[in-house]
Amino acid sequence: MASLKVLLGLFPKTADIEEERAALELEYSELLTYLKSKELEEYSELDKTVNSPEFEQRKKEILSQKYSDTEEYRKEKQYMSLSKDPEIRNYSKIKSSQQLKDLQEFESSEDLKRYLKLEAYLESDDFKSVKKHMALSPRQKFEKTELHKNLQQSEEQKKSSWIKNYYKVVKHAGFSDYKNLMGSDRIETFIDLEKSVRSGEAEQAKRNLSKQEFRQSEAYKKLTDYNQLRKSKEIKNYLKVTGLPYFNDFNRLYNSSEIEAFEELQKHILSDEFKQERKKVESEKFSDTEEYQKEQEYIGLKKSRKFTDNFKFKTSKKYQLFLKLDGSQKVKEYGELESFVESEKFKQVKNYMLLSPKKKLEQSEEHKQELRYKELRTSDK
Repeated sequence: MASLKVLLGLFPKTADIEEERAALELEYSELLTYLKSKELEEYSELDKTVNSPEFEQRKKEILSQKYSDTEEYRKEKQYMSLSKDPEIRNYSKIKSSQQLKDLQEFESSEDLKRYLKLEAYLESDDFKSVKKHMALSPRQKFEKTELHKNLQQSEEQKKSSWIKNYYKVVKHAGFSDYKNLMGSDRIETFIDLEKSVRSGEAEQAKRNLSKQEFRQSEAYKKLTDYNQLRKSKEIKNYLKVTGLPYFNDFNRLYNSSEIEAFEELQKHILSDEFKQERKKVESEKFSDTEEYQKEQEYIGLKKSRKFTDNFKFKTSKKYQLFLKLDGSQKVKEYGELESFVESEKFKQVKNYMLLSPKKKLEQSEEHKQELRYKELRTSDK
């Protein structure tokens, strides 16, 4: 007969016992698995870390962090201080200005190259010489020319006694007959007859011969021919010219290169070409020259808005201070600080350091470790 406890249900049923045992076995198996798991290993490590004095110290350090204690704060403060420096402020303003950009473009422009080339020319001796010459009176301009030298030479030669005597002969009333007879057979005959007469040949024949014999002699014939020629107008004029006291000067110059050069010079002086050249020289104005055109181009460039603005800026005190500071250690330091405070790394550090202590801690690795530790600690496992 079944036991009264069994009948009354006081003992568990076999199925319940088996189910409970299976559950215990599963739990035991999971325990064994968990004891061998990385999760438990992680928990053990975190337990050791989170509960250590060092961990607690690091949390305190994080909570006590101040931006004013950082290198970033020091550099930012240094940067802000330099930013307020008058020299740096001027430098930064000029550096980013349109005026500086315009000046840099201007200094590499073709207009400036042309201006400087013109300036160098206007300062040259060549230009100054032309301008000085053009400022002279018409007469002074002429006196500096080759034309004036030629005129002077002509005037000096005309004053020469040789030249004067030469033209006295040329202008003599009998010069035409002289010129026609000069070198002719007639004058050669006359000269030969004159030599014979002057030799006394006729006088000797007259003494030695009878009157009739004399009239038939060669000496008489020569004497008669000589007297006839001597009475002719042409021969008289020839003898007058050759008897002039200054005939030797004429004879020396006649058909010479010297008189030819003089007459050629006189012809040039009296020519229309000479007169026109002289008039051109004396009427020249500076405004008609290429030099004047270049000077006007230079003045025009110098007065243009582009040049006046850039020259004014370039000579300004602000720009000179900019140049003085450009490339200096002060600017280099400012540039490095500016790059530093504008960097993402700086911004991240500053943003972090300006957080509340709680927020900083929440972003820390320690906070993550602590959260993980609590998670594992409260895990069902």
